[in-house]
Amino acid sequence: MKKIKVIFLIICLGILALPVRGDDFLSTPLGQELIKLGIKFINNPGDFLFNLHTDNEDFTPVRLGRRGTIRMNFYPTTFPATWPALNLKVKLLSDIPNSWPQIDLVAEYGRMIALDVVGNMSAQSSTSTVKPSLTDYTYGIIFTKAVSEDTRIFFGPKLSKVVMNLDLSEPVTFGSTTTGAGFSLQKMMVDVNDVFFTLGIENYYSQTSYVLATVSYGFKYKKLTSRIGFYHKHLEVGFNIYPEGMFVVHPFLGWHWYF
Repeated sequence: MKKIKVIFLIICLGILALPVRGDDFLSTPLGQELIKLGIKFINNPGDFLFNLHTDNEDFTPVRLGRRGTIRMNFYPTTFPATWPALNLKVKLLSDIPNSWPQIDLVAEYGRMIALDVVGNMSAQSSTSTVKPSLTDYTYGIIFTKAVSEDTRIFFGPKLSKVVMNLDLSEPVTFGSTTTGAGFSLQKMMVDVNDVFFTLGIENYYSQTSYVLATVSYGFKYKKLTSRIGFYHKHLEVGFNIYPEGMFVVHPFLGWHWYF
């Protein structure tokens, strides 16, 4: 039963799998690929989770003519990773020509539902005092300046953090650990945070549509990320790039609402 719960968790972290059961699945070619991906994840869980956290973030300026934005990422975090997050951006000052830039405050908070479910399922049988959980948050400030009628540049610092706690009552083994073709999982504690500096540019091609590109650098882990996004009314699509990540390119799909 514990193995099925952990398989469910790994699948929700974005690894594709078919709805089959336990060891029967792990012996299939697709199951072996799942094990390989699981080994990569176990070797550096913080980096992969931090990349998913970045997918959840919305570190871009408030749109022209608006006071704030509420944003949620759908893919790949809310689905399939069951990791919804709420982003809130509020404009403090508007861009004044030949004077100060637009200044926005940004905040984000998210939580993985799958781990909450796993914790509730195992609450009666587990002796661990650590309840499974995964949370993330970001806060920062963005400075934006128009360089033409349709183009703006922006920059600013942000603090990002991901915390994951997982402590099973006994280890769960996938594949064969003696041959190196498997892994064992019992406890996983992740606490990753970094301060990033982001630089970006956006260009409007209509009143409700624009394209945006950013690059971010993390000072603690020397991590480089970038994003290219296309925005139209309430819909946004694009991809994030993580040169050293488990998956280099993360397509994303999100929605935002303005006020």
